[in-house]
Amino acid sequence: MTPTITKEQALCMLFYVEFNPTNVEKLKDRIKNMADIDICYETDPLRPFLLPLVKMYSEPYRYKKYTETSETLEKIHHVDMQRKQEIHLSSDRQIVRFINEVYLTTDPLNDRVYTKKLVSNKDILSHVWP
Repeated sequence: MTPTITKEQALCMLFYVEFNPTNVEKLKDRIKNMADIDICYETDPLRPFLLPLVKMYSEPYRYKKYTETSETLEKIHHVDMQRKQEIHLSSDRQIVRFINEVYLTTDPLNDRVYTKKLVSNKDILSHVWP
């Protein structure tokens, strides 16, 4: 299983610098100054590269974007919890993907994205089936 890493972490990996807030801000500015280029990966998120947006959008199933920063994910989660929105999964494939993305059986090696908890099958299924 490949670990889930954030866009910030991928930027630091790409430029071979330590992952910290100072380096992240410098690299975000650096990428922002490069017009129409973003960071992405093909099959392995541990191998980031820069690609023109036109090329990325021309083959969206080949080139994948990284998840947003963990802070953004936390804000989205917080807003969703405030609204008490339910997740509506309409196919078996969506259910399997949801479970595989949210509940991992192995260490994801990324404490910024995942929180380690012991969770029962009943808890997991309560999020999938009413």
